Amino acid sequence: KEEDEEEDEEEEEAEEPEEPEEEPPKVTLDADEKKLAHRPTSTPDLLPLVMSASFAKFSLPDKSEGFDLVRYEWSKDAKALEYLKQWKLNRKINSRVEELRPSAWFHQKVQQMSKATKEWRQRVTDWKAEQLKKTKQRETQKAARAQALAKLEAQTKASAAKPEDKRTEKDAEMDK
Repeated sequence: KEEDEEEDEEEEEAEEPEEPEEEPPKVTLDADEKKLAHRPTSTPDLLPLVMSASFAKFSLPDKSEGFDLVRYEWSKDAKALEYLKQWKLNRKINSRVEELRPSAWFHQKVQQMSKATKEWRQRVTDWKAEQLKKTKQRETQKAARAQALAKLEAQTKASAAKPEDKRTEKDAEMDK
């Protein structure tokens, strides 16, 4: 009997209405959120690799594809098409293109440029070697001039000293 009474009490407690819950506050959007047509998410729907490979193929459905009625919830048809066009242009500017492969024309231009660069470097190397050669020639010419000048000065001093010796001898003879 006691067990039955306890169960009855528990049932009565469970049946008693709880205090009425307050209604949750209504969500209001600020001016910036009202301007957005699509909610930004923190996790992307597609992987970046998949997105960059396929976003150029994105399009909006059209009646010519067999749809009876096409209606866009976020804007009119023209605005929706313009939005998609702008979105694709922004993606083209900011996305990495994984499928991009250089063409034969590009390879040809790269070969021409590398050939021209190699030729230019060779010309620079040749010019530097020529300048070094000219510098060495100038240095040897300067050294030869300095040597010739030193030799000339020595000869001049020697010749200047000899006449004085002769004069002194002549003076000595005259004096006698």
